[in-house]
Amino acid sequence: MDQNRYEEVPQKENKFLKGLKGLGRYFKFVFVDFFNSFKYNNMKLAAILFALPGLLLGFFMFAHVPTIRNVSVSYVRSIEGTDTTFAPTLGADGTYTYTLDKYLFDGTEYQNVALKLTAVDTTASSYNEDFQPVDGTAKGSKTTQLPTPVATLEGDGDSYTLTVTGMDEVATQVESYSVFLYRQVGQNYYHITYTDVNGVSLVNGEAKLTFNALSASSDYVYKVRVKAIPKASNQYYASKLSEINDASGYVTVSANGSNYSEADYNSTSIKFVQYAGTYEVANPADDNISKLRVKINDNGTVEYTGGNKAVEARLQLAGSNLRSSAQETVYIIPFDFSGMAIFFLTLLGFLNVFISLELSKKKNLGSVIKAALLTAAIVIIGGLYIYAIVATDNALKSGELKLSTATTMFDTNCIISISVVIAAAVFSLAGLVLAFINYDRTYEKVDR
Repeated sequence: MDQNRYEEVPQKENKFLKGLKGLGRYFKFVFVDFFNSFKYNNMKLAAILFALPGLLLGFFMFAHVPTIRNVSVSYVRSIEGTDTTFAPTLGADGTYTYTLDKYLFDGTEYQNVALKLTAVDTTASSYNEDFQPVDGTAKGSKTTQLPTPVATLEGDGDSYTLTVTGMDEVATQVESYSVFLYRQVGQNYYHITYTDVNGVSLVNGEAKLTFNALSASSDYVYKVRVKAIPKASNQYYASKLSEINDASGYVTVSANGSNYSEADYNSTSIKFVQYAGTYEVANPADDNISKLRVKINDNGTVEYTGGNKAVEARLQLAGSNLRSSAQETVYIIPFDFSGMAIFFLTLLGFLNVFISLELSKKKNLGSVIKAALLTAAIVIIGGLYIYAIVATDNALKSGELKLSTATTMFDTNCIISISVVIAAAVFSLAGLVLAFINYDRTYEKVDR
């Protein structure tokens, strides 16, 4: 035997390289089979295109949500030709009288209409002195007035602590306290009617109060006046209002913007508190104009009423005068359907996925008709969604609509949202066209 001979052993292949080659062959067959499958299933591309909207619409929800929030239904604007200027005159009692430069009432224009503040009707059945910012007066057998309380107010934000002192000797005779809030305007304090707090009970001389009207104002000083209300079964009657002076408690909150800011016209602004009240014509020229009532609200709106006529207008400061303009609501869209549109688009997109499977499998006219119905719904609802966005943006561009969150609708999120909705409609249409061209016209349903 030849000892020099030896058997040749083949070199072993690297396991890692062998694995890579196997993976490569797998993907080769997958992709080759995938592309070859289009030759044998002419509805496959249509099915894929039709399934894409379901993936797109749901995946980009992060862009749809902030876009929906900025869509607006309507805005309020001044009606041209309805401007009325009236000059306030401050009386010695701290209230204002006015002279309207003109006013159109029941078809007749009146010039220089003098208005006077209407006094509170103390004879009305609804009038309750205990809940009015006036000193208490003796009633019937009640001959002793409760002492005047001393009130202090301290707090931060919307919650304030009211402390009442000076009532120790008669504390057991007091039923409750009526609290009236005042705002300082210039050197005077004006009563803010819509923030009264009636029937306050004190615990150890203190009570926690919440005044939402203080949440949006600046460098304005607010104080309270308190009136003690007696129990019904004793000889006492309501006290005088507590004094407003430097010794009483006060709170200062931050300001609400310029004279013409939208912030002047909401329930938390009290820029116009010094003008508030209901006015009637001081010297009516005829019975017609005598019906006119002018109510100036704390929130900067004014209501003109008389007979069957009622007009609400918005106030602006015009130097030392006030100017009002009648308002009208302009509807951008009938109602806010943008949220519902995205909901239904997403739902239809998921239905597209199921119909796409049916298109690929059955290839019949019935599945094409279903696809056509879904595509029509996606195109119509998507168009309405884009219409709502464009309409809101046009109102923003006109300057009549103002949003605190945006100056234009077409930010990054909006562009993404619209692009996705358009792409969903395009893919659905493309898939539908291919499905209609390639569906099996010889397909017959077999009963089994």
